[in-house]
Amino acid sequence: MSRILLCGAQVITMTPDRPDAEHVDILVNGETIAAVGEPIEAPDAEIVDFSGRLIIPGLVNAHPDTRESGERLLRSIRPAGSPG
Repeated sequence: MSRILLCGAQVITMTPDRPDAEHVDILVNGETIAAVGEPIEAPDAEIVDFSGRLIIPGLVNAHPDTRESGERLLRSIRPAGSPG
């Protein structure tokens, strides 16, 4: 089973007990997200630098209210260093 460590991504969490967006590492074990945090140590994993990239959860057939909230959130995110 392959393990991949995505390092330094900006993740849109959409989880009530976490910030809306945070920079974290994501460890993927095969087809499963095995861990989310900062930093993750996984010496046996292939490391992929995701700095400056955005990861969002896949939303399939999202409820219209949820979709609207997600669209507002995405419009409010600006790349680092851009005018606010």
